[in-house]
Amino acid sequence: MYKKEHNDTTGRDKYYKDSPDAMRKRNENRMWVNGKYIPHTHDLHKPGRYKSFNDAAFEGLGKYSNTKEGCVYALTNPAWRGWVKIGMAIDVEDRVNAYQTSSPFRDFHLHGYIHFSDRRKAESDVHDLAKSMSTDYHKEWFKLPWQNALELIEKVKSRSISDMTDEERKRAIERSEANKV
Repeated sequence: MYKKEHNDTTGRDKYYKDSPDAMRKRNENRMWVNGKYIPHTHDLHKPGRYKSFNDAAFEGLGKYSNTKEGCVYALTNPAWRGWVKIGMAIDVEDRVNAYQTSSPFRDFHLHGYIHFSDRRKAESDVHDLAKSMSTDYHKEWFKLPWQNALELIEKVKSRSISDMTDEERKRAIERSEANKV
């Protein structure tokens, strides 16, 4: 006579999917980053366990560079008062965590972010606007209040600079160069 096995964890009869072999097989196709499950639908999905997306991305670098979607964010650190970093990332939390590891005080502060279908284009457009508003800048860091950085990100989301004429965009860039001098 067939005897059903008992699952000590649930207190019920064992289901065929509870078997260690079935669980191992399912887990072979799953991805975890820093203990967090990443669904198969994620652009950078790659089965395995990783500490950060950077660990997974080096092996799947082609996927990362081809992914257009992502976020543009504003980040500050009290060590650089008055400066805000305007950057882009596929996973903002992962990016902030990467910054925190380089800071002994873990004091980077994410003020906000907005999702875009083309994060590279959006970041470039926000940078063009930020250059014309800031008193100084260096690469992705701008000397302006973080509130202004968020407003610029929102402005690009609501009205894409790509809708500007070439002349309007050229004037914005010229203003930013004049402010730098």
